[in-house]
Amino acid sequence: MLTLSNKETSVSGYCERGDYESAAQALTGWRGIGIRPARDGASDAEFAERLQWAAIITVELSLKKQIPIGDSARDMLSESARLSQSVVPLVWLGTCYHRCGEYGESSVILESCLERDIDPASRFLALRNLAVVRECQGRYDAALDLISEAEQWLGHASLVSRGKLYLESGLVHRLRNELDKAVAEYEKADQYFEDAGNVNYEGAVSLNLAHVFLQKDDYLNAHVRAQRAVSIFQSLGDKLHCAQAWDEIARIYLAENKLENAERAARQAIALVEGGDQGQVLAECLITHGTILGKRAFTQASESLERASAICANLGDEKQMHAANEQLARIYKDYREVASVIAAGLGNIERRVIKESLTKHSGVLSKVATDLGIPYEALRKKISSQFPDLSMERCPIKRRKSVLSTKPNNSHKRAG
Repeated sequence: MLTLSNKETSVSGYCERGDYESAAQALTGWRGIGIRPARDGASDAEFAERLQWAAIITVELSLKKQIPIGDSARDMLSESARLSQSVVPLVWLGTCYHRCGEYGESSVILESCLERDIDPASRFLALRNLAVVRECQGRYDAALDLISEAEQWLGHASLVSRGKLYLESGLVHRLRNELDKAVAEYEKADQYFEDAGNVNYEGAVSLNLAHVFLQKDDYLNAHVRAQRAVSIFQSLGDKLHCAQAWDEIARIYLAENKLENAERAARQAIALVEGGDQGQVLAECLITHGTILGKRAFTQASESLERASAICANLGDEKQMHAANEQLARIYKDYREVASVIAAGLGNIERRVIKESLTKHSGVLSKVATDLGIPYEALRKKISSQFPDLSMERCPIKRRKSVLSTKPNNSHKRAG
């Protein structure tokens, strides 16, 4: 097993906590996102370690900053595996693929790693990330089986890694609509993150719990969790996740029909991301805001006309009462027509967006799914059923056989 320098150990710690900017600053030879680190006389083993962490940092920072990196991170991990003759960089390679939305590649690589003799910490990481892949593919039973298997290696994982496992477990149960189980798993994750002192992931748990409690119509607990997430992300200066938390608060108020509060929260969410590059999150916030505005206008108009109709009925003024009721009927009809037009328009927009993304990513559906924030299986079925003409735009995944042919030996590194 490779002995790491104190500096490289600190890099793995930063990555474990999700602080990739600090990890980049601490990594010897770091030269920027997507750039191979400087070797500066390092031995093969030392440079392999350097390449591994440079690739991991590259993937995470490129996703955060929306910077295209091509195959640079994957090439670094392949070289790291060749130099070290270790399976560990291949585990990270599989992780790299799933973080970039290429679930087919990720699955092949991680399954291959699990068939080999790898150290317990790396096996835990591979199982956990393969569970994430299965969840993204909509294979929830398989994901839970992998999570259960990963629990056997829990003692070899850090507190943060354990928390991430239960964070994923909570998400799978939420997607299966097993809400009580989801809450229990999220609470386990929260405890591990609290023990590790990782406030960032505590915020992520709170945001997920807010969503679960909203699904359960438990608005009080949903508000408590969403507000906690806002407080955490504000303290960290994380505008992106803070916007998502405010958007969740807006959705909670919308479910409660507290439309004025909902609109204020939605405006707060939009303000946090309006000037940035995170278009997907901004779009989500705008959709929430638009939904609130539409319901608010319809509700206020309906309330006024219903009140007028009731007054006229009490006064015995049938003519005015009928006039008020006719306006109500007209609003209802107009509302349905507008909703129908919007639905048709969204369908056309959706087709165009999917087609453009397919062109952008050379027909690789997994990349399109990541780009648009749509689960892979849901996107595949949507194209098949709603936009079959776009099937011609797709292309099969090309396997990277040279990566899987790397032969391991008994010298393995511990995964971070």
